Order: sequence, then structure tokens, then C-alpha cells
Amino acid sequence: MPPPRLLRPFPFPALSIGTDIAHVPRIARLIASPRTLPRFVRKVLTSREEREFHVRFSSELQARGGRNNTHGGALPWRSAGAVDWVKSGGAAAAAAEGKRGGGDEDGEHARWVERAAKFLAGRWAAKEAVVKACSWRRLMFDEIMVLREEGGKRVYGVILDEGEGEVKEKRDCDGVGAGEPAGQVVQLSISHDGEYATAVCLAADETRSL
Repeated sequence: MPPPRLLRPFPFPALSIGTDIAHVPRIARLIASPRTLPRFVRKVLTSREEREFHVRFSSELQARGGRNNTHGGALPWRSAGAVDWVKSGGAAAAAAEGKRGGGDEDGEHARWVERAAKFLAGRWAAKEAVVKACSWRRLMFDEIMVLREEGGKRVYGVILDEGEGEVKEKRDCDGVGAGEPAGQVVQLSISHDGEYATAVCLAADETRSL
């Protein structure tokens, strides 16, 4: 009788993976109102990420003639188009609004909500994936940054060192600190398909040997 085969351990015990999935329409429901949008953005994004979000989406809305409000430039307003898109749970209503309105205010906002919801759903999934991959540390969203490499080809994550969280990171963004906050880089991949955003994280536990 042959001896029982022994399982060989994973050769890189310091490496861990995490994954998560987010439902885009659920995020859209949370950002369709100018009252709830800032609250949700501050919950998910760090100060640096929030600034990048406003640069990316506020400038886009301004270029298309969106209204301004007091939260850092042009942000979405509540409209019938947004409500239709949210209730439908997908992009079909947004497309219909655009065709029916010919670029009118409601259709424009519905498309804005779709793009912003996809972006935020991807960031939410990415940060949840980082939390799951880094089981050796209890992480909060304000201790995780999702950044894009120069040239915009790929994203990566940064786990801020303890004590380097939102307070210091905000201070650095305001120009009162010493450049980039200190932290550990993790590998990230974010994908979108229809109503869902998914993310996978590969992280290394620096306290263990690779």
C-alpha cells in the first residue's frame, strides 16, 4: 500500500489575496442626491482620493454645462433622470434619457450618476478586497488609498502605516506635510461588468518572511 501523500504548504505564506464585488445600482441610489453624495464619498475615499474624484467628475460636468454647488465645484443635482436610472437599476434608463432628452439636464445627470457610481463601486470593492487580504491588521477605509500609476494604465493600493491615516494624509494633501504618506503597496485589479464591479487584492504581510 503506497504511503499517504502529504500536502505541501503554500510556498509564500506571507502572501494573501482578497476579493469583493459591489452592485453599481446600489451605489447609484446612495449618490443620486446632493445631500447623500458628499457623505458617501467621504466614507469611501481618503482626502486625496476625494480630490481626484472631484477633479475627474466635476470638471466633466462643468464642461457639459452642469450646475455648480458649494461642495467643491459642479456636482450632481437631484433630477427625474437620476431617479429613473436608480429605479431601473441599470444603464438602460440612462441611455433612454439621453436619447429622449437629446442631452438635456435629466439625461446628462443620469449619465453622470452611472459613471460616478461605477467608479465608486470599483473603489468600494477594491478597499474591501484589501481589508480581506490583510487579515493581520484591522483596516479602515481611510487607511487605504487606491491610486493610479502615471499614465493611467493600472491601479495599485497603499496601506497607510499606522499613524499615517486620514489626519496626516489630509495634512499632506493640503501641502503642510512631507509629500507622499508612508505605507505598503499592494497589487490591485478592478473590473466592471454590467451592474457589478469586482476587485482582487494581492498583499504581503511584512511581519512574515516571504
